[in-house]
Amino acid sequence: MSYEQRRELRPVQRVAHRALRRHYDLQRILTSLSTHFINLPAEEIDGGIDEALARIGEFAHVDRSYVFLIDEANGRMSNTHEWAHAATTPEIANLQNVPLSDFPWCLERIQRGEIVHVPRVSELPDDAPDKARFLAENIQSLLAVPMIVRDRVIGFFGFDSVRAERRWTKDTISLLRIAASIFANVIERQRNEIVLHDEQRFIKNILDTTASLILVLTPGGQCVRANPAFVELTGLTAEELVGDGWKRVVPEDSRSAAREALRRASSGELARFEVPILARSGELRAVLWTGRVVRNGADVPEYVVVTGVDLTEVKVLREQVDQAQRMDSLGRVAATIAHEVNNVLMAILPSAQVIKRFPDRREEVLRAAERIQDAVKRGERITLEVTRFARPTEPMFQEIRAFDWTTKLVEESREMVETRAGVEIDVQMACDPCDAVVRADPTQLHQVLSNLILNAFDALPNGGRVTIAVEEVVSHERLVVVDPMPSTWVHWKVSDTGAGISPAVLERIFEPLFTTKKRGTGLGLAVAHQIIRAHGGVLSVETAVGAGTTFHLFLRAV
Repeated sequence: MSYEQRRELRPVQRVAHRALRRHYDLQRILTSLSTHFINLPAEEIDGGIDEALARIGEFAHVDRSYVFLIDEANGRMSNTHEWAHAATTPEIANLQNVPLSDFPWCLERIQRGEIVHVPRVSELPDDAPDKARFLAENIQSLLAVPMIVRDRVIGFFGFDSVRAERRWTKDTISLLRIAASIFANVIERQRNEIVLHDEQRFIKNILDTTASLILVLTPGGQCVRANPAFVELTGLTAEELVGDGWKRVVPEDSRSAAREALRRASSGELARFEVPILARSGELRAVLWTGRVVRNGADVPEYVVVTGVDLTEVKVLREQVDQAQRMDSLGRVAATIAHEVNNVLMAILPSAQVIKRFPDRREEVLRAAERIQDAVKRGERITLEVTRFARPTEPMFQEIRAFDWTTKLVEESREMVETRAGVEIDVQMACDPCDAVVRADPTQLHQVLSNLILNAFDALPNGGRVTIAVEEVVSHERLVVVDPMPSTWVHWKVSDTGAGISPAVLERIFEPLFTTKKRGTGLGLAVAHQIIRAHGGVLSVETAVGAGTTFHLFLRAV
């Protein structure tokens, strides 16, 4: 190549070299920005974007560089970040909550993911509403690059040239697309971190202000966090409760129940259980716990959140209410006892007089002795029922397999039917086998269900059918008041095909000393209701005149 040819090429080479140098310098700026944004805290991202716009704007020799974010839901966009040359008027204050319809020509392209490159605004179509807005801001050339996150346009990064017309090269536009991607990702990260921070603050406020006791445990039973209410009740610090520390406030004989409930919660079941907690005062507080598993993104159990409600005062108040009700009923009980005992004595006295007057008449003496014996037995039954109501015994809890236990009860009931001469009653067990287990006092539970079955027999003076069933249920309309959050219960039903119960009688059916039976004391259902309440269960009745009656009994499943 000749000297002349080389001399002619030098200007071209210098231009190419400058273009290559600018391309390299822009790449370096973008690499520097990308590295800078990686470790930038969310609260410093806005300042970082402003600095980046200034660096890119100055390098590109433009008059304004900016970021707009689009709010699709409200059909608006806002200029969130802007850098303006010293000789150019900033426009950010005038471009807040701008309707998307004000810039249809540009936004239609941006929302399709296209780059908008307008070297001459004056050459935009006259019917493009955007043109008038751009000219009003003295914009001669502009470039807008969509910011895209997961195939969704969230806004755009752009340049305005006010002092002169500009045309940007393809290489520069490609690099600016990378800048737009950097801005899009960092803005999305900022949004996510703000949402996460707000959620964490919201959760912390709940944990710190709720009166409920809250523990966050691993599926293996290690405490990760305890809320202030738990710390305040136990007197241990949050640090002392971490790991196995929480077990220090759980009585040793209750730890196996707590471990079993944690296992059930970890498996995905909503676990409801009662485990007492040792308070800082040294007293045991009765606490009802609910355990629910929290899974990570891979659907693997990560934590179990256990929420407790202190029922100590509630139980004390309930006992006081029960005691007050028993005291209120004492006068009626005394009157009933006096009446019933007088009936017993009136049966004994004439019979004793017969024995005394006719000691040699064997037939009369035997009949009188039988009447005395029947009267004494009735007196014993009255005394026993009154004692049970006035002095309820604490349940002796055991684990009972509901289906097997009910099967034996049904067999006993069929044997009882055989003693009722002249009355044909069909006793059926209508349910599928289940593995449900409850913690209950077997003697008291037998007393309650036997009473319900005997009442069903009494409702069938001319014969009929009694159906007994047991099932495991997760929720039931009759449990809404006591169990607004669904949990597992065992449900017994005792149904008869009798005449049903009138509304007037139904209102008072669990009232002590209320009875419609000639030889009843009115304490059977009252005692049954009392026993089931002591078990934390529910006893209710469903009836319709002429269509029979069903008693529903619910106890929490283990």
